[in-house]
Amino acid sequence: MQTAPAGGAGIDRTEIRAAIARHLDITPDAVAGADDLIQLGLDSIRTMKLAGAWRKRGIAVNFALLAAHPTVDAWYALLNGADPENLSLDGALPGVVDSAALPNLVDLPDGVRPGPVDSAAGHAAPTDDTAASEPAIVPDDGTPFALAPMQHAYWIGRSDAQELGGVAAHLYVEFDGADVYPERLEQAVGQLLSRHPMLRTRFLPDGTQQTLDRPGRAVFGVTDLREVPAVEAQRRLEELRGARTHQRMAVEDGQVIDIALTRLADGRTRLHLDVDMLAADAMSYRILITDLARLYHGEQLPPQDYTFRQYLAEHRHDSTATQQPDTVAGAGQGASAIADERTRDRAWWQDRLSELPGAPELPLAQHISEPNRTIRLHRWLSPQAKAQVFDAAHARGITPAMALASVFAETIGGWSAQRRFLLNLPLFHREPVHPQVDGVVGDFTSSVLLEVDVTEPATVADRARALQQRLHEAGAHSAYSGLEVLRDLGRHRGEPVLAPIVYTSALNLGELFPDTVTATFGDPVWIISQGPQVLLDAQITEVRGGLLLNWDIRESAFPAGVVDAMFARYIEAIERLGGQPSEFAEAGSSESGGAQPRETEQVSPVVPADAAGRARFTGGAGWQAEAGVRIPVEQAATRARVNATGGPVSGGLLHTGFFANAATNPSAPAVLWEPTGQLTYGELAADALAVAGALREAGVTPGDSVAVQLPKGPDQIVAVLGVLAAGAVYVPIGFDQPAARRAEILGTAGALAVLTVGGARIPDVRAIDLAEARTHREPLARPLFGDPENIAYVLFTSGSTGKPKGVEVSHRAAMNTIDDLNERFALGPADRALGLSALEFDLSVYDIFGLLAVGGAVVTVDEAQRTDPAVWVELVRRHQISMLNCVPSLLDMLLTAAPSTESQPLASLRAVILGGDWVDVALPARLAAVAPNSRFAGLGGATETAIHSTICEVVDARVPVEWTAVPYGTPLRNVQCRVVGPAGNDCPDWVSGELWIGGDGVATGYRGDPERTADRFVTHEGLRWYRTGDLARYLPDGGLEFLGRADHQVKIRGYRVELGEVESALRAVPGVRHAVAAVVGTAAPKLVALVVPTPGTAIDVDTVLAATAELVPVYMVPTRLELLAELPLTSNAKPDRKAIRAVLDKGEGTDEFVAPRTDLERALAAVIAEVLVTEQIGVTDDFFALGGDSVLATTAVARIREWLDAPDTIVADLFTARTVEGLAARMSQREAESGDTGRLAAVAALYLEVAAMTDDEILAQS
Repeated sequence: MQTAPAGGAGIDRTEIRAAIARHLDITPDAVAGADDLIQLGLDSIRTMKLAGAWRKRGIAVNFALLAAHPTVDAWYALLNGADPENLSLDGALPGVVDSAALPNLVDLPDGVRPGPVDSAAGHAAPTDDTAASEPAIVPDDGTPFALAPMQHAYWIGRSDAQELGGVAAHLYVEFDGADVYPERLEQAVGQLLSRHPMLRTRFLPDGTQQTLDRPGRAVFGVTDLREVPAVEAQRRLEELRGARTHQRMAVEDGQVIDIALTRLADGRTRLHLDVDMLAADAMSYRILITDLARLYHGEQLPPQDYTFRQYLAEHRHDSTATQQPDTVAGAGQGASAIADERTRDRAWWQDRLSELPGAPELPLAQHISEPNRTIRLHRWLSPQAKAQVFDAAHARGITPAMALASVFAETIGGWSAQRRFLLNLPLFHREPVHPQVDGVVGDFTSSVLLEVDVTEPATVADRARALQQRLHEAGAHSAYSGLEVLRDLGRHRGEPVLAPIVYTSALNLGELFPDTVTATFGDPVWIISQGPQVLLDAQITEVRGGLLLNWDIRESAFPAGVVDAMFARYIEAIERLGGQPSEFAEAGSSESGGAQPRETEQVSPVVPADAAGRARFTGGAGWQAEAGVRIPVEQAATRARVNATGGPVSGGLLHTGFFANAATNPSAPAVLWEPTGQLTYGELAADALAVAGALREAGVTPGDSVAVQLPKGPDQIVAVLGVLAAGAVYVPIGFDQPAARRAEILGTAGALAVLTVGGARIPDVRAIDLAEARTHREPLARPLFGDPENIAYVLFTSGSTGKPKGVEVSHRAAMNTIDDLNERFALGPADRALGLSALEFDLSVYDIFGLLAVGGAVVTVDEAQRTDPAVWVELVRRHQISMLNCVPSLLDMLLTAAPSTESQPLASLRAVILGGDWVDVALPARLAAVAPNSRFAGLGGATETAIHSTICEVVDARVPVEWTAVPYGTPLRNVQCRVVGPAGNDCPDWVSGELWIGGDGVATGYRGDPERTADRFVTHEGLRWYRTGDLARYLPDGGLEFLGRADHQVKIRGYRVELGEVESALRAVPGVRHAVAAVVGTAAPKLVALVVPTPGTAIDVDTVLAATAELVPVYMVPTRLELLAELPLTSNAKPDRKAIRAVLDKGEGTDEFVAPRTDLERALAAVIAEVLVTEQIGVTDDFFALGGDSVLATTAVARIREWLDAPDTIVADLFTARTVEGLAARMSQREAESGDTGRLAAVAALYLEVAAMTDDEILAQS
């Protein structure tokens, strides 16, 4: 692309240097051709002003190119037509794309800039560079006019029907002063409203605004507390504050400003000022408060005839949200060029829609107690500390705005489940179209979306440079605003898209509260802002020469402690940039209202002075440190405590305890089965040694692998003990395993033999009949005991490639788990365990060896009994079973089968431990009802970490209300756990990451797969870890919460969805017993789920979906539910996802077009179809899934109100109903409540009749 002067116009170096020098208040001689202008102090406001002036001379200026090449030499070339692709980079920092500090971080495209405002007067300070041609002033005739895009977003968002809605966008400030006189202030308020039409503008239900002669509500009041005792006066002040900090003013009546004066004892006053941002952006706030102060003092202000309405009319191409008629004439001369630029920028964003990430996924509270309450966290950065940060940034070619923005992005990324996300950055757009534009009050705000990626490691400086470069790219295409991009994203994804994390920088725009204001009304002592559909709004504002760093937060949306930890990290990181933590005043919270802090003593660092004599600070070791969030000290201490699990290390092997018990107590029962089967320790030992002898004869030597493929029952236990006694490794294979998979397992395991039933034929491997092996004539004289680090067993689990993977587990790893659980639950010879788990499932390892190690007995079942819970109940009674170790679904089956007519039918149970799947929070109470003396624990882990790794014991069946499943808990003995982010960092509390498990329980690796072993088993800080692939997060008490498999993450309409979270939300709905979610379809994937109701409970699909929508975002609510009486299970008693998927797939393709059935539905469908530019829509089609957005919703409702004579219909109705069917029902219900039934149907019929007529027919009847 070539940037050439229009009409041959050019500019020389002398002019360029002179213009720059004028803005930097230095002499032209101080600006050399190769000097870096950023380091000289040039920021984006000044750069944009220069660009604006040059554009008016007919010189085409690309702002991003000026920012990318900040030298006089480069600018001279660009302004005189040089091709940017061939431009020499002399004068620019090598390899760095530089930008200037922006009001809201973003380098804007040509023609976009905030207006310069004199800090004392609050009015434009016109210069030669900002002169503009002056369009004619057109009086306001009082007709409604369109909303600007940000106004429209605020107007839509303040509705209770909106996600994160229900609040106004407003800024509330209290000034603590003295001797402010009510009469003079009231007069000044009246003059202020007369001067600024937007302060008396009302917002109409059809999405337009209208200027009034005066507001329809009172906007000024006085409270006299001069004679009230101090304590009572303070209480009344807090009461007044409480009424205003979270109010939604009656903007429909023209109340957009609320000014109140409280008179206090000793001449003190408190001014309360609340402004709705529908009428005034941040710059306008400063204008109006400055004007108010000057009017209070009786000053004659210069005329302000140019209005926000006229500005919008002249910029309809990008400044109005809805296509409403407007009578104001006089479009700006550059409209065509700007429209072209907007078209280009729209195309640029459209090309990127499918690649754009979503909003940061911060930890959110499951239950929000006060959804609309906002608090403020704040910190004041002193002038000296501010200068140090700015100097250090400039020295690295980074603008201060971007340095601070990068710290914010890194902080958000540290608490986000996804490290690639979008931030919403407001901009202040005031085109220099009129000399009075910088004195106008209105909402000129636009926005740009900044893509942040903090996935890969980088230094702080490099991260800031990279973010700066992305910001240039996005800012160069900001003629198409971030709001419009979000709407396009919503249409692309079929769902409204929010950007609830906002970062606003007002650097270099001057003091928010000029001296004129503070001298008149006092210092601001309380500041808070709110915004609809915003969770966190961060701001940087210049106050008293320093910086005020604010976070306005919807506190209850986050788990306790999260935002405090985030803000503390944010401040700490900024401190490291400046290298002077002592320069920061104390942080505060909403209790101090963001007030200006007291002065702190300043100590100047000893650094060289710059040419102007000011000390320049270039240090701050934090710049070269690795970017990323370090978990807070207190969280690190908690994790160190829960991971301090060191304890005795068993030197024994899996079979050591059993053979010891067989020697000392051979007559004790070891294995029991129905109806009267029993093997004593002595008998079992003899059988095992006989099998070992048979294996030795077959050529098996210590370390060899022997497969075991036998039906469930005592034979399995004999076989594995025999293999271990021979010093070999046992490899269990399911008895019903297909031959092909069995062959694959045998090949990978390198098995020399298979212990199986008589007559089995297994190709390529010697099959040994267990019955014959048990009677082998030459049993081993004694069992072999090798090194505990030797492999004990290889368990094959399903692999992501479709091939089974063999997990090698050592004796030491397995015994670490067994020893902990045996000691923890004080198991001994009197205990009996019910062994329900399949041999090829790792829970069977504890079923067998846990009890045999302490002299207890294992009660086993056969293949048929494995799925018959009535048999299990009888076994518990008959054998007085005391220990149960199983997956949750088996306990659920057992409890369901327990007779409800008996008291405590499972009373012998004293320890129940569950693992292998989600543990339902209802199970502890259900168990307590039938086994009141039993302990209950949920355990977490993986086959690769020796059965179990963590434990969470539920005491007295007390389950916290916020639990949706029993958490993983804390590590077992000699086990450590980490939750790790993509860059290998530890995640803070509540933040999801990959669960790493380390310590003595970690498996050796994968049999025959060194590549997979190296990938999943890693060493960090001297400890060996297994990367589980599970998602988990730490809770504040040091416990772990399992969130699901990382490979169960799916993308739905551009959103990352964890199926486990969807399932957890469904299970939290009363009456839902089990839930499994899946994604079906390829062209348009849909989230669906299968639900199993609690026995005896009838559940309604719509009710379940509605309840789920209260727990998770709308995109995580399944579009369809299938109900089943029982959950399909695998052989290991886990949910059979393949079978479930088959059920869900069968239900696809059943969506049908549902035609309108009534005149009202037909009329609504016709109106909405026309707005969406589509042929037809069904009454159950989702408006947003069809491409609707907030602007189209506003347009549709405006037409419905007018064409169907339905003035009570509001935009919130369409957002809530989402379908023609739902909207018709809401309108009909409202009509029925009014008692005027039948009118809607009649009007709809008339509309349809007219709509069907030809133009000639209409003309004939007119």
